[in-house]
Amino acid sequence: MAISTIFFSPWQFLYWYDRPSACQGETALEYWKELPTAWDETRVVKAEIGQYVSVARRKGRDWYLGSIHANGRALMKIPLTFLTPGQRYRATIYNDQNPDQPLSKDVGVETKLVDSTAMLEADIPANGGQAVRLVPVTGQ
Repeated sequence: MAISTIFFSPWQFLYWYDRPSACQGETALEYWKELPTAWDETRVVKAEIGQYVSVARRKGRDWYLGSIHANGRALMKIPLTFLTPGQRYRATIYNDQNPDQPLSKDVGVETKLVDSTAMLEADIPANGGQAVRLVPVTGQ
């Protein structure tokens, strides 16, 4: 899922583990329902060539964050300094549910409130990733 945010066009990765006809309401599809195909802003948040990357992309006021790691299991700490200071966001985090099974279709979903001072921790298996949708919380 993270690759859909990291690369410029997410549509080439929409059905990353099966044919469209085989999808039966998997949790992961919620991420793609809102995922834009064009962006207003892109930022590389954290990267080391050949090792890992975290890319944040904005469309309107919403941010999408994709993080992947290539070598061994890693706990990545991802700063959210790209978010608007003083604004709270609802982060919907999509993780590999079975990180020890590289071809698993299971995706875990977690929601939390964050702001620009927060640091997300992503427990990413080798060749795995994490996708996050960050939506501003209104009525602060």
